[in-house]
Amino acid sequence: MIAKIEQAIPLAEEYLDFSAEFAEWKITIGGALAGTGGTADVATKTVTIYRNRGRTVDGFVRTILHEFGHVADTERLDDAERAEYLVLRSLDTATPWRTNTAHRLDQWGLQPSEDFAEVLVAIWTDQRWLPRTEQLAPAPTADILVAVEALIAT
Repeated sequence: MIAKIEQAIPLAEEYLDFSAEFAEWKITIGGALAGTGGTADVATKTVTIYRNRGRTVDGFVRTILHEFGHVADTERLDDAERAEYLVLRSLDTATPWRTNTAHRLDQWGLQPSEDFAEVLVAIWTDQRWLPRTEQLAPAPTADILVAVEALIAT
């Protein structure tokens, strides 16, 4: 699994130059953590990709990009922009951005923060991977993708 993650890191960087975009952040490889592919730790500015068995290189690429979606959220959005995102995705503006159920397998896709990370993956990969958060919101239109990209522009 370590070799697959090591192979996935430069492939992910072909979609998003995270070394330049988020130079203060680093990627580490964690142990096996069932149900969680990765995490973005704001305190240490570390993206950890977990070496869960059965994952493909492409799966790890997608996870890396997803976690950098959370990094973009942290580094580029404020509460007003998060509220704007909720409106763009036709979600109730009272919806909590993240709740304590964010890591439950049956609930993670109902989090606007997770939808945001998934939409960024779609943007960065030219829609190779569409959001897996369809329980929360339908696939974004081209106009929504452009608007979300503008939200994170530096």
